[in-house]
Amino acid sequence: MTHQKYAQSLRMIADWFEAHPEIGLPHDAQSFRYFPAVTREQFAIVAKALGSCQKVFDDDTLIELHRTFGAITFQAIAMRKNVCTRRVVGVKTIPERIIEAHTERARKEEIVEWDCDEPLLAERRE
Repeated sequence: MTHQKYAQSLRMIADWFEAHPEIGLPHDAQSFRYFPAVTREQFAIVAKALGSCQKVFDDDTLIELHRTFGAITFQAIAMRKNVCTRRVVGVKTIPERIIEAHTERARKEEIVEWDCDEPLLAERRE
């Protein structure tokens, strides 16, 4: 499918929704989720095309770029491991806890930072 054909199809869906107000909107009508990238280079292209946008990082799994168009937020989403480099910068010890039915042993937990070669994809450091 070409970009033109995809855009035309979206306009057709928009026209259909406009012509049928009796039909409920999709469950998550406020967002348009887009999973464009398997590489940092591909995701950087999307970041540049979006221009000014909000970067959202969930724990260590995903990186998202959000930009609002009218009433809908476009969300470009990628696996963080595909677009950034994971670095262990330390280890913290989680102390042992005794709970009535069992004992949770002390364990080590990695302290992680992510390095993104592409500045558009890097977290802002405070």
